[in-house]
Amino acid sequence: MLANVLRLAAAAEVRAMYLCRAEDVLRACHRQFPVPRVVPAAWRTTYDATAEFFGMKLVRLKEDVNIQIFQRQPRVATNCVYGLSITPAVEGKLRILFGEDKP
Repeated sequence: MLANVLRLAAAAEVRAMYLCRAEDVLRACHRQFPVPRVVPAAWRTTYDATAEFFGMKLVRLKEDVNIQIFQRQPRVATNCVYGLSITPAVEGKLRILFGEDKP
């Protein structure tokens, strides 16, 4: 899924992509549903391992961002996220991945 998002971002000339950490997703859970006590392994795979696979590095943003997606839930701020610059090299790897270019 992230490969598709990166491809669309590159096509729109977006220069950087950010992904939150699994531990921050835990803090953003909707309180009307069961909230795990610890970060589930599947979430670590979905967020942290995906970031690692795509070569994203932990970065500190100058300002906090709100990662809460539920409008009526409290703000969940963080300035520590995975980041990736969408460079020509990254774009080339995406073209190869999607069969649009030869290695």
